[in-house]
Amino acid sequence: QEGNLCAQHCLNSLLQGPYFTAIDLADLAQQLDQQEQLALDNVGPGAKAVKSQNMDDSGFFSVQVLSHALSIWNIQIIPWRSKEAAFICNLNEHWYTLRRFGPSTQRWYDLNSMHPRPQYMSATYLGMTLSQLEAEGYSIFVV
Repeated sequence: QEGNLCAQHCLNSLLQGPYFTAIDLADLAQQLDQQEQLALDNVGPGAKAVKSQNMDDSGFFSVQVLSHALSIWNIQIIPWRSKEAAFICNLNEHWYTLRRFGPSTQRWYDLNSMHPRPQYMSATYLGMTLSQLEAEGYSIFVV
């Protein structure tokens, strides 16, 4: 790896190919910078130009750049502890969801239609369940 181009290497290893160059990511960062500057300009007079937070001379790129790059492939970055995160599970022809409800980030539910009602599971049990499902051959998708 040269410089701080780990974002480029991260994306390319995720996608399993040389899909992004540092120049590609710099172009995406500049697009984001322009959009952010337009938003600041719309705030009103006195809004100053800000230095890019999306990239720097060392080769660093922000998570916004990675997210924008992945959106080209219809891939969305979801923070691990996001309240919006859910898991869609599939084995053979059966699909079901594991997701959070309520204000607590620790209250997960198994929404398998084969159960008579949603089943509560702790965050710890969720991790064990995901590992077990993977071992059983389920496909698991984060949404």
